[in-house]
Amino acid sequence: MKNQNSGMLDYFSVIVIGDKPDEIILKYDLTEDTDKPYIIYNYSDVKKIRKERIKFYDEFLKNTNDPKIINGIKEQISNLKSMNDLEYYTYLGEVYSYDIDKNIISTENPNGKWITCEKGGKIFSNYLKDFNDNGIISAKKSEIDWGLINMREEKVNLHSRAWELCVDKIEPENDKDKNIIKNMKMYAPYFKNFKDKGEYIKMGCSFWSYAIVDSDEIWVDMENRSEFDWIINFYNRFIKDLLPDTLITIYECTK
Repeated sequence: MKNQNSGMLDYFSVIVIGDKPDEIILKYDLTEDTDKPYIIYNYSDVKKIRKERIKFYDEFLKNTNDPKIINGIKEQISNLKSMNDLEYYTYLGEVYSYDIDKNIISTENPNGKWITCEKGGKIFSNYLKDFNDNGIISAKKSEIDWGLINMREEKVNLHSRAWELCVDKIEPENDKDKNIIKNMKMYAPYFKNFKDKGEYIKMGCSFWSYAIVDSDEIWVDMENRSEFDWIINFYNRFIKDLLPDTLITIYECTK
Protein backbone atom coordinates (compact mmCIF):
# COMPACT_ATOMS: atom_id res chain seq x y z
CA MET A 1 0.00 0.00 0.00
CA LYS A 2 1.05 3.55 -0.66
CA ASN A 3 1.67 6.03 2.17
CA GLN A 4 0.24 9.52 2.32
CA ASN A 5 1.81 12.04 -0.01
CA SER A 6 2.07 15.79 0.32
CA GLY A 7 -0.44 16.65 -2.40
CA MET A 8 -3.76 18.35 -1.80
CA LEU A 9 -5.93 15.26 -1.45
CA ASP A 10 -9.17 14.43 0.34
CA TYR A 11 -8.43 12.41 3.47
CA PHE A 12 -11.02 10.01 4.82
CA SER A 13 -11.27 7.13 7.26
CA VAL A 14 -12.11 3.55 6.42
CA ILE A 15 -12.97 0.83 8.94
CA VAL A 16 -12.11 -2.68 7.78
CA ILE A 17 -13.76 -5.68 9.41
CA GLY A 18 -11.87 -8.98 9.23
CA ASP A 19 -8.69 -10.89 10.07
CA LYS A 20 -6.74 -9.87 6.96
CA PRO A 21 -7.44 -6.13 6.68
CA ASP A 22 -4.45 -5.27 4.47
CA GLU A 23 -5.49 -7.86 1.89
CA ILE A 24 -9.11 -6.75 2.04
CA ILE A 25 -8.51 -3.04 1.51
CA LEU A 26 -6.05 -3.65 -1.33
CA LYS A 27 -8.99 -4.79 -3.44
CA TYR A 28 -10.12 -1.16 -3.52
CA ASP A 29 -6.86 0.40 -4.74
CA LEU A 30 -7.82 2.81 -7.53
CA THR A 31 -4.26 2.84 -8.92
CA GLU A 32 -4.21 -0.91 -9.66
CA ASP A 33 -5.03 -1.34 -13.33
CA THR A 34 -6.81 -4.30 -14.86
CA ASP A 35 -4.98 -6.52 -17.35
CA LYS A 36 -7.33 -5.58 -20.18
CA PRO A 37 -9.46 -2.49 -20.83
CA TYR A 38 -13.16 -2.85 -20.21
CA ILE A 39 -16.15 -0.85 -21.42
CA ILE A 40 -17.57 1.70 -19.01
CA TYR A 41 -20.12 3.25 -21.38
CA ASN A 42 -21.38 1.88 -24.68
CA TYR A 43 -21.66 4.40 -27.50
CA SER A 44 -24.92 2.72 -28.51
CA ASP A 45 -26.39 4.01 -25.23
CA VAL A 46 -25.43 7.64 -25.86
CA LYS A 47 -29.07 8.75 -26.01
CA LYS A 48 -29.94 7.02 -22.72
CA ILE A 49 -27.03 7.70 -20.37
CA ARG A 50 -27.74 11.35 -19.58
CA LYS A 51 -31.49 10.80 -19.20
CA GLU A 52 -30.96 7.81 -16.90
CA ARG A 53 -28.59 9.84 -14.74
CA ILE A 54 -31.15 12.62 -14.39
CA LYS A 55 -33.80 10.04 -13.50
CA PHE A 56 -31.49 8.52 -10.88
CA TYR A 57 -30.92 11.90 -9.25
CA ASP A 58 -34.65 12.75 -9.34
CA GLU A 59 -35.46 9.49 -7.54
CA PHE A 60 -32.68 10.05 -5.02
CA LEU A 61 -34.05 13.48 -4.12
CA LYS A 62 -37.28 11.82 -3.01
CA ASN A 63 -35.41 9.84 -0.36
CA THR A 64 -33.25 12.43 1.37
CA ASN A 65 -33.88 15.41 3.59
CA ASP A 66 -30.25 16.47 3.90
CA PRO A 67 -30.03 20.09 2.64
CA LYS A 68 -26.39 19.78 1.57
CA ILE A 69 -27.03 16.64 -0.45
CA ILE A 70 -30.21 18.12 -1.97
CA ASN A 71 -28.39 21.27 -3.10
CA GLY A 72 -25.51 19.26 -4.53
CA ILE A 73 -27.79 16.96 -6.49
CA LYS A 74 -29.89 19.84 -7.83
CA GLU A 75 -26.69 21.42 -9.10
CA GLN A 76 -25.75 18.15 -10.82
CA ILE A 77 -29.18 17.93 -12.44
CA SER A 78 -28.86 21.52 -13.66
CA ASN A 79 -25.46 20.71 -15.21
CA LEU A 80 -26.86 17.61 -16.88
CA LYS A 81 -29.77 19.51 -18.36
CA SER A 82 -27.43 22.16 -19.76
CA MET A 83 -25.82 19.52 -22.02
CA ASN A 84 -27.21 17.43 -24.82
CA ASP A 85 -26.71 13.65 -24.92
CA LEU A 86 -23.52 13.70 -27.01
CA GLU A 87 -21.98 16.51 -24.95
CA TYR A 88 -22.53 14.55 -21.76
CA TYR A 89 -21.08 11.38 -23.30
CA THR A 90 -18.01 13.34 -24.41
CA TYR A 91 -17.74 14.81 -20.91
CA LEU A 92 -17.78 11.32 -19.39
CA GLY A 93 -15.00 10.22 -21.73
CA GLU A 94 -12.63 13.10 -21.01
CA VAL A 95 -10.51 11.17 -18.50
CA TYR A 96 -10.78 7.81 -20.28
CA SER A 97 -10.12 6.35 -23.73
CA TYR A 98 -12.25 5.16 -26.60
CA ASP A 99 -12.17 1.92 -28.54
CA ILE A 100 -12.69 1.70 -32.28
CA ASP A 101 -16.47 1.60 -31.75
CA LYS A 102 -16.44 4.85 -29.74
CA ASN A 103 -17.18 3.02 -26.50
CA ILE A 104 -15.62 4.63 -23.42
CA ILE A 105 -13.07 2.23 -21.95
CA SER A 106 -10.78 2.09 -18.93
CA THR A 107 -8.17 -0.05 -17.20
CA GLU A 108 -8.86 1.46 -13.75
CA ASN A 109 -9.82 -0.93 -10.99
CA PRO A 110 -13.64 -0.96 -11.29
CA ASN A 111 -13.82 -1.38 -7.51
CA GLY A 112 -11.24 1.34 -6.83
CA LYS A 113 -12.01 3.74 -3.98
CA TRP A 114 -8.67 5.18 -2.83
CA ILE A 115 -5.40 6.51 -4.25
CA THR A 116 -3.24 6.28 -1.13
CA CYS A 117 -3.88 4.28 2.01
CA GLU A 118 -2.13 3.91 5.34
CA LYS A 119 -3.12 1.99 8.45
CA GLY A 120 -4.02 4.56 11.08
CA GLY A 121 -2.22 7.42 9.37
CA LYS A 122 -1.58 10.85 10.86
CA ILE A 123 -5.22 11.76 11.37
CA PHE A 124 -6.93 8.57 12.52
CA SER A 125 -4.28 6.77 14.62
CA ASN A 126 -6.06 7.82 17.82
CA TYR A 127 -9.58 7.31 16.52
CA LEU A 128 -10.04 3.92 18.19
CA LYS A 129 -9.35 3.72 21.93
CA ASP A 130 -8.36 0.94 24.32
CA PHE A 131 -9.54 0.79 27.93
CA ASN A 132 -6.66 3.04 29.02
CA ASP A 133 -7.78 5.76 26.59
CA ASN A 134 -4.80 5.09 24.31
CA GLY A 135 -5.16 5.38 20.56
CA ILE A 136 -5.04 2.05 18.70
CA ILE A 137 -5.10 1.19 15.02
CA SER A 138 -6.33 -2.40 15.06
CA ALA A 139 -7.97 -4.49 17.77
CA LYS A 140 -10.71 -6.96 18.50
CA LYS A 141 -14.10 -5.44 19.16
CA SER A 142 -13.89 -6.49 22.82
CA GLU A 143 -10.54 -4.68 23.20
CA ILE A 144 -11.95 -1.31 22.13
CA ASP A 145 -13.58 0.95 24.71
CA TRP A 146 -16.62 2.06 22.75
CA GLY A 147 -17.76 4.26 25.61
CA LEU A 148 -14.74 6.47 24.95
CA ILE A 149 -15.44 6.95 21.25
CA ASN A 150 -19.20 6.58 20.86
CA MET A 151 -21.32 9.04 22.87
CA ARG A 152 -18.47 9.65 25.33
CA GLU A 153 -19.91 11.21 28.50
CA GLU A 154 -17.60 14.24 28.65
CA LYS A 155 -18.22 14.99 24.98
CA VAL A 156 -21.98 14.61 25.36
CA ASN A 157 -21.97 16.98 28.33
CA LEU A 158 -19.92 19.54 26.39
CA HIS A 159 -22.29 19.42 23.41
CA SER A 160 -25.29 19.63 25.69
CA ARG A 161 -23.87 22.70 27.39
CA ALA A 162 -23.01 24.32 24.06
CA TRP A 163 -26.63 23.93 22.93
CA GLU A 164 -27.97 25.38 26.16
CA LEU A 165 -25.67 28.39 25.96
CA CYS A 166 -25.86 29.08 22.22
CA VAL A 167 -29.40 28.01 21.34
CA ASP A 168 -31.40 28.14 24.58
CA LYS A 169 -29.47 31.30 25.48
CA ILE A 170 -29.08 30.53 29.17
CA GLU A 171 -26.76 32.80 31.10
CA PRO A 172 -23.13 31.61 31.39
CA GLU A 173 -22.22 30.57 34.93
CA ASN A 174 -18.42 30.54 34.75
CA ASP A 175 -15.40 31.17 32.53
CA LYS A 176 -15.79 27.75 30.90
CA ASP A 177 -19.27 28.70 29.75
CA LYS A 178 -17.99 32.01 28.42
CA ASN A 179 -15.27 30.22 26.44
CA ILE A 180 -17.84 27.88 24.92
CA ILE A 181 -19.91 30.84 23.73
CA LYS A 182 -16.81 32.56 22.33
CA ASN A 183 -15.56 29.46 20.53
CA MET A 184 -18.96 28.57 19.08
CA LYS A 185 -19.91 32.07 17.93
CA MET A 186 -18.74 31.53 14.35
CA TYR A 187 -20.64 28.22 14.19
CA ALA A 188 -24.00 29.69 15.21
CA PRO A 189 -25.70 28.86 11.85
CA TYR A 190 -24.70 25.19 12.27
CA PHE A 191 -27.18 24.71 15.12
CA LYS A 192 -30.05 25.42 12.72
CA ASN A 193 -29.42 22.03 11.06
CA PHE A 194 -30.92 20.24 14.06
CA LYS A 195 -34.47 20.13 15.36
CA ASP A 196 -33.36 19.72 18.97
CA LYS A 197 -30.44 19.24 21.33
CA GLY A 198 -30.65 15.46 21.06
CA GLU A 199 -29.98 15.52 17.33
CA TYR A 200 -27.07 17.92 17.81
CA ILE A 201 -25.49 15.69 20.46
CA LYS A 202 -25.85 12.53 18.37
CA MET A 203 -24.31 14.23 15.35
CA GLY A 204 -21.32 15.49 17.30
CA CYS A 205 -20.67 12.54 19.60
CA SER A 206 -21.39 9.39 17.58
CA PHE A 207 -18.58 7.14 16.37
CA TRP A 208 -18.46 6.91 12.59
CA SER A 209 -16.18 6.50 9.62
CA TYR A 210 -16.55 7.75 6.04
CA ALA A 211 -16.48 4.16 4.78
CA ILE A 212 -16.50 0.62 6.07
CA VAL A 213 -15.56 -2.67 4.45
CA ASP A 214 -17.86 -5.13 6.16
CA SER A 215 -17.41 -8.78 7.10
CA ASP A 216 -18.42 -9.79 3.57
CA GLU A 217 -15.58 -7.56 2.24
CA ILE A 218 -18.12 -5.17 0.68
CA TRP A 219 -17.26 -1.46 0.64
CA VAL A 220 -20.01 0.85 1.92
CA ASP A 221 -19.56 4.62 2.23
CA MET A 222 -21.56 7.76 2.92
CA GLU A 223 -21.43 9.19 -0.60
CA ASN A 224 -24.91 10.21 -1.77
CA ARG A 225 -26.35 9.29 1.63
CA SER A 226 -27.85 11.40 4.37
CA GLU A 227 -24.92 12.61 6.46
CA PHE A 228 -27.04 12.74 9.61
CA ASP A 229 -28.45 9.23 9.18
CA TRP A 230 -25.02 7.79 8.35
CA ILE A 231 -23.31 9.30 11.39
CA ILE A 232 -25.88 8.74 14.11
CA ASN A 233 -26.64 5.14 13.03
CA PHE A 234 -23.12 4.02 12.10
CA TYR A 235 -22.36 2.19 15.36
CA ASN A 236 -25.71 0.37 15.57
CA ARG A 237 -25.70 -0.42 11.86
CA PHE A 238 -22.16 -1.72 11.43
CA ILE A 239 -20.48 -2.32 14.80
CA LYS A 240 -22.95 -3.21 17.54
CA ASP A 241 -23.75 -6.77 16.43
CA LEU A 242 -20.19 -7.84 15.59
CA LEU A 243 -18.82 -10.72 17.65
CA PRO A 244 -16.40 -9.76 20.46
CA ASP A 245 -13.37 -11.35 18.77
CA THR A 246 -13.96 -9.58 15.43
CA LEU A 247 -10.87 -7.66 14.30
CA ILE A 248 -11.50 -3.98 13.54
CA THR A 249 -8.86 -1.87 11.77
CA ILE A 250 -8.86 1.78 10.76
CA TYR A 251 -7.15 3.22 7.69
CA GLU A 252 -6.45 6.72 6.46
CA CYS A 253 -7.06 7.00 2.73
CA THR A 254 -7.06 9.68 0.05
CA LYS A 255 -8.73 10.06 -3.30
